[in-house]
Amino acid sequence: MELVVILLLVGLAAWFWLGKTRDGGGGSNAAGADPHAVTGAARHLNYHHRQDRHPVDCIDEQNIAIGALATAILELGGSPGESDRSRMNIALRTALRISAEDADQVAILGRWMIGQCRGAAQSVTRLGTRLYLLTGPRGMMHLGEVVEAMFPGSAADMSPQQKRAMYELKHIFRA
Repeated sequence: MELVVILLLVGLAAWFWLGKTRDGGGGSNAAGADPHAVTGAARHLNYHHRQDRHPVDCIDEQNIAIGALATAILELGGSPGESDRSRMNIALRTALRISAEDADQVAILGRWMIGQCRGAAQSVTRLGTRLYLLTGPRGMMHLGEVVEAMFPGSAADMSPQQKRAMYELKHIFRA
């Protein structure tokens, strides 16, 4: 009987540990984001998440959607370095005409949304559709400015996954 209890406890511990590692340490702390930073970013950007809706469906400002999409596209290329994140920050500030602090907050919220969508590849479709619903075709124009500033050389600097994401976004925006 004792052996059965011990095996049950070991199995439960393994199941719990595997679940935590698969979720990246927890559902709300996706992509390594500090929960307090995510909450602060949401408050700063006046983003309100309703519990009965997916976080992406609660976006009501184009800058948040564009920033989250830019973050997803950047992360599709592998683990972005500090220089990549800095280039994205500058691209967001320039194209969207927002402050450095706002660009940082948009990136934090974007990483959290990517985690809520279970990864960068899955988030592109959902975020792109939300941006289209918010802005219509002109949203792709603003996103294109950000992406061009992130990859100044050309599309040759993009990974195959990033190119696929851009193709998918063009399909969503019917461009």
